[in-house]
Amino acid sequence: MAADDTADLAAALRRYLPLDDVQAAELRRMARPARVARGEHLFRPPEICRRLFFMTRGLVRSYYLFDDKEVNLRLICDGSAVLPLTSLITQQPSQEYMQCLSDAEGWWLPLEAMLRPETAPAWETLRRVLAERHYLSMERRLLTIQYKSAAQRWEYFRRTMEPRIVAETPVMHIASYLGVTPESLSRIKRGPAEP
Repeated sequence: MAADDTADLAAALRRYLPLDDVQAAELRRMARPARVARGEHLFRPPEICRRLFFMTRGLVRSYYLFDDKEVNLRLICDGSAVLPLTSLITQQPSQEYMQCLSDAEGWWLPLEAMLRPETAPAWETLRRVLAERHYLSMERRLLTIQYKSAAQRWEYFRRTMEPRIVAETPVMHIASYLGVTPESLSRIKRGPAEP
């Protein structure tokens, strides 16, 4: 990614909010291009979210540790804002890990850049849109886990998630996201056994 190529950043930002030219220029000025290798973490506890990563290319998982077990909460791909939203809102240490499942490219945007007077209206819109999308995503996931069978969860995941997430996310991470074991997910994906 060329350091002066901000077209991808503008496209990623405009996916979330309308920006006038002044706001877009100010945010682009503050943004820093980044490449992050597969396996690296964008965020990890007890970090307080003071920046956002606008991912133009890549695949990321968000997970928590419960009893030393990694539990995937979200799977995120190209054109997305990647951040521990609870930490951003509360400005408290995050409990969330965000790890690249593939090499990723994007832009780091410091929180301070979004609090400047020329960008504050866009920032408030972005916070609201991110919170709304996060809530809707979590509600869908909760209802799916509570009320659908493992096979129904897989089918819903396959139909509603971005194709790249379905195709490129390792089975163990999809299984964790769906609340099933990798072995169960493999059986479900194979379909019913022939008599």
